[in-house]
Amino acid sequence: MSKLKVGSPRTRYTKARTLSNGPREGWRRRWRCATVTPVMKPTANTRLLACDLDGTMFPAGPDPTHAEALDRFGRLLRDCDGLRLAYVTGRHLASALEASDRWSLPRPHLLSCDVGTSIHHPDGNAPGGWRRDEAYAALMRDAMSGLDNADVLGLLSDVAGLAPQAPERQAEFKASFTLSRDAAGDTAMNDVVARLCTTGMNFSLVRSAGVYEEHDLLDVLPPGATKSSAVAHMARLLDVPSERTLFAGDSRNDLDPLLRAEGGIVVGNARPALLEALRPFLAHGARAGKMYLAGRPHLHGVVEGCLHFGLVPGNGPTEKGDV
Repeated sequence: MSKLKVGSPRTRYTKARTLSNGPREGWRRRWRCATVTPVMKPTANTRLLACDLDGTMFPAGPDPTHAEALDRFGRLLRDCDGLRLAYVTGRHLASALEASDRWSLPRPHLLSCDVGTSIHHPDGNAPGGWRRDEAYAALMRDAMSGLDNADVLGLLSDVAGLAPQAPERQAEFKASFTLSRDAAGDTAMNDVVARLCTTGMNFSLVRSAGVYEEHDLLDVLPPGATKSSAVAHMARLLDVPSERTLFAGDSRNDLDPLLRAEGGIVVGNARPALLEALRPFLAHGARAGKMYLAGRPHLHGVVEGCLHFGLVPGNGPTEKGDV
């Protein structure tokens, strides 16, 4: 029997940004008050650099300049005393590790997968060398109020124009779908919102253009869960103040963490949908000063942004393309 219950409509969706500002207040309070034990001792220079993977840390296809970017990024990591590195991706753990190995990326201090619904710690004693953060998983479980991935998939199974992604792209706290990038997709999106409203829960909905696909991707996440929630939890784990957090991304599902970080790095190959969504925020001086639009793509742009924000001692704000 389904655990879904009819209730007041609380699900909201905006096409230009992930929905992250509407979880029920009780759950939001538990989120803020969650006890987190730091996993690393901070220093006076401790900062967190959280990066999306596909399209940000590596390109969609072969790139003869990637080795150069890796070398520059490696030197930046060595020169930045106290810099903590985290990856935040929509991939599941095994896929994220495979892609990181394939592109020879540096090993991060923490890894968030499944569009911000899971966090993993490096642990040589754990299977595969990574251990799930169970405290964060408990927050996700609490937010779902007894529902699970199968409930969401079942509720939306007959929405016209919506198709579930492959089983390996589903996760415990993430139901993933595809929909067309046209008016039919918009209609399906409206139907999804209406259907989810019947649960009385304020799910987070993340619609984005896939890096490798011709269609849009839709992820249905627990209330309050986004890449931003994962970055905030990882910052607490690393004992990094929010004002010392940077985020780098390239697509629309990176909008929320880019806006919430103290410094946002938009790589030079950013998707038009992200740039369009950022436009109203960049029109305001205060936010514009915290967002850097890199001139170079992928990892080159990440390095460019890091130098702009002064991560390397002696490097102040720079202009695009001068690194």
